[in-house]
Amino acid sequence: MATLSKTRKLTKKGTGNKTSSAPQRHKATQTQGVANPDDQTGGKMAFLYENITQRILASLEKGVLPWEKAYGITGFELPQNYVSKRPYTSINQVTMSLGIFERPYYLTRNQINGLGGKISKGEKGTVVTFWKFPSEEKKIELLSAGKTTAPLFSYYYVWNVAQIESIDFKLSCLKTLKAEAEARQRPALNTAIDRMQADGVTINHNCLDRPCYEVIGDVVIIPRITDFKTPEHFYKTMFHEFTHASGHPKRLNREFIAAPLLGGDKTLEGRAFEELIAELGTTFVLAGLGVDLSEHTSLLGQASSYIGSWVGLLKNDRTLIVRAASKAQAAADYILNKHGGEELTPAPDDVA
Repeated sequence: MATLSKTRKLTKKGTGNKTSSAPQRHKATQTQGVANPDDQTGGKMAFLYENITQRILASLEKGVLPWEKAYGITGFELPQNYVSKRPYTSINQVTMSLGIFERPYYLTRNQINGLGGKISKGEKGTVVTFWKFPSEEKKIELLSAGKTTAPLFSYYYVWNVAQIESIDFKLSCLKTLKAEAEARQRPALNTAIDRMQADGVTINHNCLDRPCYEVIGDVVIIPRITDFKTPEHFYKTMFHEFTHASGHPKRLNREFIAAPLLGGDKTLEGRAFEELIAELGTTFVLAGLGVDLSEHTSLLGQASSYIGSWVGLLKNDRTLIVRAASKAQAAADYILNKHGGEELTPAPDDVA
């Protein structure tokens, strides 16, 4: 039986096969972050949506699924805040994984200053987006003025450890991280499967066709793990179907999944949107559990048939990828039993 992750060496440019422990840049064709949204006409939110969408489109139009890189250059390290150790989630997990850095650890300007460091000359920050919720006092003020109290899509900047001087960063050894991930991932995967079964999802291994989720009956139809090429293929498929199952009316009640029970429409656009949610949700679950799918390119590319549909949808709606990522994060949180499957994530404490 194959292991769930493989050892991969990181090589510094110009040093042959020697490994380096220092934070480095990693060659990439994608642009890093976005420019200052406040410099744009048309509003901060519009600019953020547009830039995120363009980055995703640039990857999709090359036939590459951008969330493949959400597993990190090392295969199991997620983009995260260096100080709080809090991983970046939702659309940030996707866009930050398109970056150019070897180790995915970031700090805010206040955190850098607090540790006695400084940003290297010429280095630009990476945008992190979040939903800004008004306080109760602000809600009263907005309502009295006839304005909306809906949360706003906002941002702040962070810098990678490779962009910062005068701080002696203590980064965990990759070998140790890999061993820790391998030790906890299989039990964590099976615990998540047990949790979804306890929540009412039936698993049927009598699969005569392709795996699927049937909302009528609340059942995942999937072959046994021994029938798959590798365990990674089984878990990728299982959690793809579980992400669909999270949309059941008694769970997160997503429109396309609930349609057969509630009489809604099941359009081709709705199917493509739901498949986008399922792909992102699967990525968020497995990456969060430390499962390394980076060596299984054929598995990661199973959704390639939807690329054309996704490109068309994204070109027509610049908010779609952010909405899909929000729903996917809610699905992943539901599957992993984290804070109730909320779609909109508020600003973390380390925003500065």
